[in-house]
Amino acid sequence: MRPEDFERTPISLFVADGTSLNEIPGRIGGPGEFIFSNVPDGTYYVKVGTDYVVTRARDVDLSINLMGRPDVRLQDRSSAYADISLTHLEPWQYSPFPTPPEAPGASLEIMSEEVPFSAILAVSDGLAEGQTSWNESGRNVANADTVPVFERERGDRIWVHQYAPRQAEALPGGTPLGYSSMVRSAQLPPLDFDGTHLMPIQGSLQAVPSTQSLSVDWKVSDFKALAEQTHPGAQARPLVLSIVTTIPGEADVRVPTNGPILAAMLRPPSMAEDVQTTLVYGNPYPSNRDVLVRAFVSLRIPRAPGANQFFTTGSIAWVDRVANLSGQPIRPLVQPPRALMVDGADGYLPRTLTGGPRVVSWQAPADGAPDGYVVSLGAPTRAGGAHIYLAGDATSVVIPPDMLPPGTSFLHIDAIRSEGYARSGQPMTAYDHVPRGSATTVSGALTIPDAIH
Repeated sequence: MRPEDFERTPISLFVADGTSLNEIPGRIGGPGEFIFSNVPDGTYYVKVGTDYVVTRARDVDLSINLMGRPDVRLQDRSSAYADISLTHLEPWQYSPFPTPPEAPGASLEIMSEEVPFSAILAVSDGLAEGQTSWNESGRNVANADTVPVFERERGDRIWVHQYAPRQAEALPGGTPLGYSSMVRSAQLPPLDFDGTHLMPIQGSLQAVPSTQSLSVDWKVSDFKALAEQTHPGAQARPLVLSIVTTIPGEADVRVPTNGPILAAMLRPPSMAEDVQTTLVYGNPYPSNRDVLVRAFVSLRIPRAPGANQFFTTGSIAWVDRVANLSGQPIRPLVQPPRALMVDGADGYLPRTLTGGPRVVSWQAPADGAPDGYVVSLGAPTRAGGAHIYLAGDATSVVIPPDMLPPGTSFLHIDAIRSEGYARSGQPMTAYDHVPRGSATTVSGALTIPDAIH
C-alpha cells in the first residue's frame, strides 16, 4: 500500500451545522496520515481532492485501489497517432446478426495494464471482410482519458485483442442470438512513447482457444424494468452482459470499464427477453486471475418532461465471479433510491438553481437500505468527476458549493449493495468489491448559472 502524499492531494474537514459546512484546520501527521484536532462530535464532510466522504467516524480510512503503477506521467492530449502493423488476424468478418449496431461485430482493441490506456482501433467495416493483416501509419487513436507516457524501463506494454462475432443458442422464438468473443491476442514488447513520435502497435496475433464455457440465465427483463424506474421519463439503452478478467495490483477486485473483456453480448431494449444460453470463450491471461461476469444497462434521461432529447447517464449494474454463478440467475441486486428531492422540491423536474446551499434528499430503495450511496453531479455525458460517499442509512446530503459546475448537469445517486464493501471500512472503494450491485436514480436537468459561483 502506498501512503498518500497530502502535499499533492489536499484534504479538508468540514463539520455540518444544519445546511452550513464549517471548515476545521488540520495538519499532516505520519505517512498517509492527516490529523484534525479539537473537532466536535457530529457529521463530518471529509474532502480528498475533489471527492467527499460523509461520516460520523473519528477515524476514517480514505484508501482507494489503483490499477497499474502509481507514478504514471500524463501527456497533454487525449489521442495519439500510431504506426500499426498487425499480422495473423482471424479473417475479418462483418456481423451476421440483425439489428446493428446492437448486434456484435468484429473489432480490434488495445489496452495497457501498467498505465491507464485503452482504445478501439477498428470496428465492423473498419477493415475489409476476410482481411488478415493491417498496416497503417498515422492512425489516430483516441484514449478514454488523457494519454499516459509509456516508459520501456518501467515495463509499460500494450495488449492487442481481436474480437469476432459468434453464434449462441437461438431464443425460444427462433431469434438468432449472437455475441462477441476474443479470438486473437498479443502482448507487445515494452515501449517508450511520449507523443513525439508515432505509437508503435506492431506484432503478430496468436489464437485464443475457446476452452471455457459459461451457462447464463440473464434476467434481461428485470434490468430493463428497473432502468425505467430510475427517473419518470427514463428509457433503457442496450443491455450488456460481459465476461471480463481482472488486472493485477488491485487490493480487492476493480472491474475496468474498458476491459479486458473476454466475451460480450448486447440486447437492444426492444428485444428484452430473458436469455438462457451458453457463452464459449477463451482467456489469454494467467489462470490465477479472477474471471468475472458483469451485466448492466445504462439510461436515457429526457432533457425535459416529454422531450425527445435524451442524455445517457446512470446505470443498473451487477457483477460477480464466474466461480460464484453456479446456475444462479443474473438479476439486479439493489433497486434505485426513490422520491428524489432537491431543496424540498421534486428532484426529477428540470430547474435552474439559485444561490445558497443545496440539500438533496431521497428514500431508501424499495428493497431496503443498501450498503452505501455515492452521489455525483456532473455533465450529461458522464457521471461526474467528483463524488460524495455516504453510509447506507443516509437519506440526505448537503451538496458542497464547489461540486456545482456551471451549465446543465444531472444529479446521480447510486445505491450500492456489496457485503465486501460493507465490511471494508473504506468508503471510497464503493465500486471495487465483488459481488456488487448498483442502481442509479437521476434528477431532472439542473442548470447552474455562472452568477452563483
